[in-house]
Amino acid sequence: MAAGLPISLLPDPEYRRAAAIVRTIFSARDPAAAHDTARRLGINYLWVDEVERKALPDGVAMLASSPGYFEPVFDNGEVSIYRVR
Repeated sequence: MAAGLPISLLPDPEYRRAAAIVRTIFSARDPAAAHDTARRLGINYLWVDEVERKALPDGVAMLASSPGYFEPVFDNGEVSIYRVR
């Protein structure tokens, strides 16, 4: 996992910064830019479920429409996993 917000009462600024960078993957309009960010963070796979679909629908659509950058490797209707090429 490249970043995430820890479950604690004391949020760490480092986690917030890393989570904000990961969020740029899903907010990028250009799949090449999203891909570059994912590779720079060492991300090999992106997990997409209801959380991402609700919060970042445009980003999820960008992943799904960019198989040259994000190859779909799993989808069961609830979870989709994309390999960062």
